[in-house]
Amino acid sequence: MDGANQLFVMSLDGSGLRRVTDFDALRGRSDWSPDGAWMVTYNGEAWHREVFIFRPDFTDLRQLTPSGGNSQGPSFSPDGKWVAFTAYFDHYGDDLGCEIYIIRVDGTGLRRLTDNDYCDYQPRWGL
Repeated sequence: MDGANQLFVMSLDGSGLRRVTDFDALRGRSDWSPDGAWMVTYNGEAWHREVFIFRPDFTDLRQLTPSGGNSQGPSFSPDGKWVAFTAYFDHYGDDLGCEIYIIRVDGTGLRRLTDNDYCDYQPRWGL
């Protein structure tokens, strides 16, 4: 709808369809913060993807992840203070080199959680 892939929201009954994002290369998984105040998704061409955080009206948009990690598949923590995601910071260019990282919603505290010989892809938080 409207060209490139974008995020849309609507009411449970299907009414009120509204486009949220305006990205040039929106990718797959996106997530809402537990309080509904923020959204995360990832954008970019292959091997040049980054995670972005923004308000549901697409204001306060900013890149959350450091550039150069091919970051993707973000997920908010249950307390809304962290985002988990997949990236290749330590094994860039290796198809099986993706690891799971976390970062605070303010962009600080980047930390790798896994280190395996296979791709740890699209993490989700459990309760």
